[in-house]
Amino acid sequence: LDVTVQALDLADLKSVEAAARDIEASLKPEQSKIDFLVLNAGIMALPKRELTAQGFEMQIGVNHFGHQHLFAQLEGLVNKPGCRTVVLSSTAHSFGSLDCDDLHFSDGRAYTPWGAYGQSKAANLVFAKAVSERLKGTGASCFSVHPGVIQTNLWREPQGPAFLSRLPVLKNLNKLLPRLISDKSIEQGAATTLYACLAPGIPASYPGAYLSDCNVAEVKVAELKDPNLPARLWEATESQIAVALAK
Repeated sequence: LDVTVQALDLADLKSVEAAARDIEASLKPEQSKIDFLVLNAGIMALPKRELTAQGFEMQIGVNHFGHQHLFAQLEGLVNKPGCRTVVLSSTAHSFGSLDCDDLHFSDGRAYTPWGAYGQSKAANLVFAKAVSERLKGTGASCFSVHPGVIQTNLWREPQGPAFLSRLPVLKNLNKLLPRLISDKSIEQGAATTLYACLAPGIPASYPGAYLSDCNVAEVKVAELKDPNLPARLWEATESQIAVALAK
């Protein structure tokens, strides 16, 4: 098994571009495509509003903007027959509202850790649909995935109401919360991602589908079913990236 480790900071679009160049340069002459592009990295529920290198709200900046820019840089390698792009979303896509006019909580919306995370996961789900539309007619496909609630370092930030950390009797509950609600091991959490990469039949039958527990799942948030939303999110993201990189 030949494994290459590539440095990539999704909080800095220039790092994303450098990583994409390195990935493309690392391909052997006979390699004309990337079979599976899995956009898996992410951060969750930052207690305070933080910004990326280009000034985007950190959660949507890392979880969505960084991934869209990486896909855009590598699109020519993943739009070939049989290629699949898999975007890690979450059932938490219902935790926040996807507002294309104020994605960064900078124009009147109040920032909350879980609201911002939920918006970023909704963006992942809608982004996968936008990519699926872009890939029409190429033989390539794209899906979003809810992997499950998994005990990983994604939980390193304190979870739950802030007052739990201030009450001596309850302060340890904040640390125990991830263990109480996690429902899958890391191996089990990877299963639906592998299903999205390898299962036959789903590209043609369910383009752009949202998957959970190795099956097609229902998107329960009505606004995310708007057929115009994927293009709107794609265009808003690309426009903001262009402005940020031009500074």
